[in-house]
Amino acid sequence: MEELKIEIETNVGSVSKIEFFKSNPRCVCKVRFSSSLHAEECIALMHDRFFDGRKLKCYYWDGKTDFKVVKESEDALNERINEFGDWLEG
Repeated sequence: MEELKIEIETNVGSVSKIEFFKSNPRCVCKVRFSSSLHAEECIALMHDRFFDGRKLKCYYWDGKTDFKVVKESEDALNERINEFGDWLEG
């Protein structure tokens, strides 16, 4: 994770804040710059690039999307699936 921050700061500019959403299965991180120009440069440089074996997708955050995902327990998942199955069967 620190490697990504170093890579961005080395090639784009100073990062104001970087937040990793560890519970998100898509491995999302949010990077904030002090300048929109740096954000634009980061998107141009990092989008569709491979980093640590993963293909990056970079875009402007809409300001609304909540990337925090609460993992449910296996029991809760099974219960939800069973309830949905019961609902489907009527």
